[in-house]
Amino acid sequence: MNSTDLQSAKSSILNITGLWTNWEEVTEGGFNPDQILEAYMIGQEHGRTEVQRILSTTFENNIKKAFGISEEKFDVLRRIFGIEPVAMRMRILGIASFETLFILSGNDYNSEKIETVYDSLMEEMNKISSEEFIWSFVVMPSVEGLNDDAISSDGFLLRYAHKAA
Repeated sequence: MNSTDLQSAKSSILNITGLWTNWEEVTEGGFNPDQILEAYMIGQEHGRTEVQRILSTTFENNIKKAFGISEEKFDVLRRIFGIEPVAMRMRILGIASFETLFILSGNDYNSEKIETVYDSLMEEMNKISSEEFIWSFVVMPSVEGLNDDAISSDGFLLRYAHKAA
């Protein structure tokens, strides 16, 4: 922080109407107002940096968790229900909130097993969602003329590029 920034910050604080009515500056011993203000501003910047680091780490952990859950459910659809999803997309709703879109063929979407699929996905959603992490889902049929751009404009900007193991 340069001295001009410090002086400007000090001036704006000191110029608040009536601030110094009952107070006076101590000039001997201890810390002077410039030092206190500088320490405050350095601490404020440090706090901002720390918050950014925490948010970044939280987001990274949460998106990895959302990816893992979505990939696991994609695999469950294939292995347990015999459904081959046409596509899977994800949108980020917030630092701790994610929604996965499962696009199924019309036949799979209209089959009798869709209710069991929903139940399985709902069970997972209710089991893992908390104040710190929310995962939700949408299941829709793939229809002729399905507009990929519309899905993207709806916020589903991440596409699962399934790579067989």
